[in-house]
Amino acid sequence: MSSGPVLIPVDIWMDTELSWVEKLYLTEIYLLSDAEKGCYASNKHLGTFFSQPPGTAKRVIQELEKKKAIKLWYDEKTKRHITLIHPAYRETNFLSQENVVPIDDMKTIKKTARDYFFKLYGFKAREITGRFAREDGNAITPPWTGKEGKLFKSDFEQYGLRELKRLMLLFFSDRISEVADFTRYKEKAGYAYTVFHGMIAKLSFCEKTIQEPCMECGSYKGHYSICSKYVKPEVIKEISEEEIEEGRKELGESFSLQEMIQDHIKQKRNTNQDSYLEVTNAGYQ
Repeated sequence: MSSGPVLIPVDIWMDTELSWVEKLYLTEIYLLSDAEKGCYASNKHLGTFFSQPPGTAKRVIQELEKKKAIKLWYDEKTKRHITLIHPAYRETNFLSQENVVPIDDMKTIKKTARDYFFKLYGFKAREITGRFAREDGNAITPPWTGKEGKLFKSDFEQYGLRELKRLMLLFFSDRISEVADFTRYKEKAGYAYTVFHGMIAKLSFCEKTIQEPCMECGSYKGHYSICSKYVKPEVIKEISEEEIEEGRKELGESFSLQEMIQDHIKQKRNTNQDSYLEVTNAGYQ
């Protein structure tokens, strides 16, 4: 095998039907494939490469065949061949720059998911305790040892970045009553990663998509008074529902209530300034 980055087609990378282990197997099968004969690596060879027993490799291959990502066939010598039939590999241009993700970036993507959990944990700690830092001045972070690291690695390989982030949002948002009751309100188990891992199966059955919290104050709904985006309730009341509906129709997906409120505040400030100037100038006429 030549040196250099290993490339994965974007359609494989983003395929939510495939586990991360299956995606890596497809990548190795591609690298070992011949244009005519396909890949004839045995379960033992693939298992050894991924530090897994042959039985595990066999199950992965069977799953890939069920998901119609590969096709198995045997020659006259009963030697097994694996042919890639996933649409991503049938495209002649799948190795173009815009269609591949360097596998070298996987560590960075894993770190992105881990940092996301840490950030949401910090927001939740601030919501409960009222502060971001501990008494010694260090940031409030979740307990993280080798155990948490192994659980995270397993979850990342199974769910991928996008789904794992969605599950994290569900977990920290307290929108799933059964989870919220356990983590905070009744059992008070807390929000450590081990708790999240224990809840992940239950969370995965929920199809809700929770909006990301404000990345400045951590609020899932509105903004806290210390946030630069916070707007007093009385200001919001000054905007009618008709104006909001009209804005939605006019701007469609680009509509933002927050921007509408900010525009309203600016207009009000300018109106007040004009009125002040009119009254001031009137005294000199």
